[in-house]
Amino acid sequence: EGFLGLVPAMGLIFLDWKEVEALVCGTPAIDVDLLKQITSYQNFDESHEVAVRFWKVMKDMTNEERSMVVAFAWGRKRMPPQVSAVQFRLSLDTGLDTSHMPRSHTCFFALDLP
Repeated sequence: EGFLGLVPAMGLIFLDWKEVEALVCGTPAIDVDLLKQITSYQNFDESHEVAVRFWKVMKDMTNEERSMVVAFAWGRKRMPPQVSAVQFRLSLDTGLDTSHMPRSHTCFFALDLP
């Protein structure tokens, strides 16, 4: 039942708790380059000034701060163990001026930037 209904108990003897945690919850480290690789852009591209600034700020943040951005955009603080199944969407919302804050769509792992 429960977890052991999904994972054979014999398979767990080869893993320590940190490895099981990473497989189930993902890694607590937010790799900005990896996040950038899985990003799609709407209404702009990665060479646009807003995208360049976004990625510079993300690189300058601590891991805890990056986790908060991921949580704002997705509703969880960690990247999944298999990022190939996930896509992060950055959208430039031209209807917002720079006095607005970013808007998130947690169901879709997306940010709308002003």
